[in-house]
Amino acid sequence: GGGEGAEGGGGPSGQINITRLPAEVGVMAGEPRQFNIKLEAIGGTLHSVWLEFQGIPSDWVVTEPANISQLAAGDSAIISVQITPPRGESGERTVSVIAHSTESTDKEEFKLRIFTSKKDLINFELVRLRAKLEELRDRAEKARDAGFDTKEVDDILDEAEKEIKLAESYLRENLYDSALDSVYTAWRLLEEAEDLLDRMLTGIAIPWWMFLIIVFAVVIVGLILLYRKISENLRILLRGRLSEARQVAGTVKGAGLEIEKLREEKNKVSRMLLLLESQFKQGIISKEAYDSLKSRSDQRLAELDKKIRESLKA
Repeated sequence: GGGEGAEGGGGPSGQINITRLPAEVGVMAGEPRQFNIKLEAIGGTLHSVWLEFQGIPSDWVVTEPANISQLAAGDSAIISVQITPPRGESGERTVSVIAHSTESTDKEEFKLRIFTSKKDLINFELVRLRAKLEELRDRAEKARDAGFDTKEVDDILDEAEKEIKLAESYLRENLYDSALDSVYTAWRLLEEAEDLLDRMLTGIAIPWWMFLIIVFAVVIVGLILLYRKISENLRILLRGRLSEARQVAGTVKGAGLEIEKLREEKNKVSRMLLLLESQFKQGIISKEAYDSLKSRSDQRLAELDKKIRESLKA
């Protein structure tokens, strides 16, 4: 939800927050259903706090207290809500809850399920109770893992589970009023356990400035570790590049020597061709021998030229 700041000066303006509201509320047509809404003042003191309900007629709803004159910053308040839809009503309604104060407002919604059968209402509530019990047991386990003593919470949850089982037993025996009594008792116990867990976990809330310091320190440490890692990788990379450069230099040097040898051999073959031509002209060797030797020499020169080109490309 959002809010509006107070006009005028003098101290920070508070924000009202709806911190607990059932997602769904089941009720029998013609009978009252009680549940609680939790409000909290954030950032400053709130004045003239009250609840407005939209989506149902105003005469269906009674709140206690109807108005809270002042709610100090950081404090919370529980408002008891009783909804009584008239007989003949049924179905589902979306209800908006608006928390008002002089300084700000907040808005949330819940589903109101109106039943004409107590058996259907009890089944609906038992499903929700089992889900809520599992959720709170999971929260309690996490609190224990964090080092909190959750014995009181665990005892309350055990009592709530007993009431749930009792409601299921009454339902099987068609004792609907007794089953509903156990259902509502279980809800009160679960709410009590949830309040304990909330206080337990918020009791060590870290101030925002300390949180920023912790975040800043974590970032600095992370940057230092990152810098060291990058520096180490850079040194390894540079060593690797230097080694690679040496290898390349050695390769280039080796390739140069190979080309030099090929060129020397090519010069020898060329000189031999000149000698063959001179001997042929002088009649020292026959034309047949000259042609055969010249063919082999030309072929060798072509091979040497090819190797030299390949070596230069490499």
